[in-house]
This record gives sequence, C-alpha cells and structure tokens, in this order.
Amino acid sequence: MNEIFGIRFQTPATAEVGLAKKELDELYDDCEGLHIYATKKTYRHEEEGFGNYNYKYVLEVREDCAGYGDNLEGEGFACLYMILCPDSISKKNLKSIADSCGIEEGDVTILDLFFDGLYAPIEDEGFEAADLDLDALTDAAAHAISTIDTLSGFYLDRPRNMIGTTGWDFIRHALYDENPYEAALKRYKERSGM
Repeated sequence: MNEIFGIRFQTPATAEVGLAKKELDELYDDCEGLHIYATKKTYRHEEEGFGNYNYKYVLEVREDCAGYGDNLEGEGFACLYMILCPDSISKKNLKSIADSCGIEEGDVTILDLFFDGLYAPIEDEGFEAADLDLDALTDAAAHAISTIDTLSGFYLDRPRNMIGTTGWDFIRHALYDENPYEAALKRYKERSGM
C-alpha cells in the first residue's frame, strides 16, 4: 500500500490499527467508494493580525476513480483538507451555504461546508485501488494529521494553482469573504511590477 501524505519522520512508522475509528468521524459514504471523514478533534488557530478560528481536518477517500478521467481505472485517491468550523466562517458564507442547503444557519455542518467547497486543500495522494485496505489507509491518514497540523503553515503556504492561490487565501475567503483568486492575482501583479 502506498504511504499516505509522506510523513516519514514521525514514529511509529506504521499507524496504530483502529486509530481512524478513535480520531475520525465518518461523515459520508455513498456506497460507491466515496468516503468522507472529519477529525473528532477541533483545532484552534490564533494569530494577531490574521484572525482566530476553529477548524477540523477532512479526509476524502475515493476507492476507485473509474469513470472520473482517462487512465484512472483501478486508481483511487485520498485528499486532506483544512476546513473552518461553522462558528468561524463569515456570516455571508454561512448564510449562503444555509440558503443553498435550505436549512437554518445554525444547522450548517462540516459536511455542508465541504460540499460547498469552503476549505483549504492540504495534501492529496493517489494509490492503487487494487491494493486498497480502506481501514489501513484511514489509519495512516489519521496518524499523519497530528504532524501535518504542526506544519500546517507550510502546507497552507503552498500554491494550489498556476496563479499562486494558497491555502491562506482560501482561509481568508472563509473568514472575511476575500476572493482567493483576486488575492493571488494581486500578489502576482505586485511581484511582476504590473
């Protein structure tokens, strides 16, 4: 099985069996190979000048990507996202998501935020679905999350597209309704002297 998220310096080298069941809640299983988990633990970010917010990690696993693109037969993927809790996102975002789901703002969940795309990508990895042991994969991901959280600034600094949009841009969008793509374009123009 492939190593999930490449955290090589954390010991033990293999994840504790059953760790995912202790540390992750399964939010969604579409019975066709898509599983979505969220950390049971809620994390807190506090930074003067940027903002304070509560967040969780969401793990998305697709067991087999057949039908999702060329040459993906027999392959799956695991993606890790940072997602702000409903109590931390802007009122505008909260209202928009509640309206699109047809629910009250107080009923918005992590899964609603995830399906709306209000998250910051952290890491993704492909794997051979033929070798998939879903329990071992989720245990490995749960094992990596604590280390990834200590390095979250590094992961959020990484550009996520060709214009340089970072995870921080997505966080600012969730917090303050700032367009993440416009922020990246502004930085590009400043760097290039445009």
